[in-house]
Amino acid sequence: MVSRECMYCGKQFFTYPAHIKNGGGKYCSYECAGLVKRGKPSYARTEEHKEKMSKLKVGSPESIKAGKMFSKMNSSKKGKTIEEIYGEDRAQEIRIKLRKYGPENNNWKGGKAKQKYSKEFNQQMKNYIKKRDGYKCARCEITDEEARKLDMFNRGLQIHHIDYDRNNSLPDNLITLCKTCNSRANGHRNYWIELYRRMLLCRN
Repeated sequence: MVSRECMYCGKQFFTYPAHIKNGGGKYCSYECAGLVKRGKPSYARTEEHKEKMSKLKVGSPESIKAGKMFSKMNSSKKGKTIEEIYGEDRAQEIRIKLRKYGPENNNWKGGKAKQKYSKEFNQQMKNYIKKRDGYKCARCEITDEEARKLDMFNRGLQIHHIDYDRNNSLPDNLITLCKTCNSRANGHRNYWIELYRRMLLCRN
């Protein structure tokens, strides 16, 4: 974590080096960033651009022509197979990308509906797990205070169910994670289950 000074309000805050490398880490919150950008266009409004946009008013010949063009593009794919649209070579690749439901999806839970948390998963249990893990994220080792500073809703560390079973709230199935690491664990579940189980075994 790197300490930075907000370019709008001057407040000190912490951010990741990767955020700074990618051009971020300038403002302490979304509010400050919004105040700086408020009223500023997202792209340059040149005279040429203004003239072009004025011609595209609803009902003008240019806007009708553009609408027909997009309608033609969409209707050209109607009733055709994936092979006919993308070709034999790319058909299988496209089919894999379009698989959003069922066992082929990384987040497939075996057809289970959303579970409710067990009675054992209470605040006392959460505090116990945080204390056991040293009040740090098990993966990136960010502290609760740092996690709150990085989150616009002031959310700190969270408790994650390793096997994704909300009814299994035993200590050896719970681990402390920050919001970012907990969100990442939603995909490729088998990988995260194995990783966090190994981490707990190494501690014991």
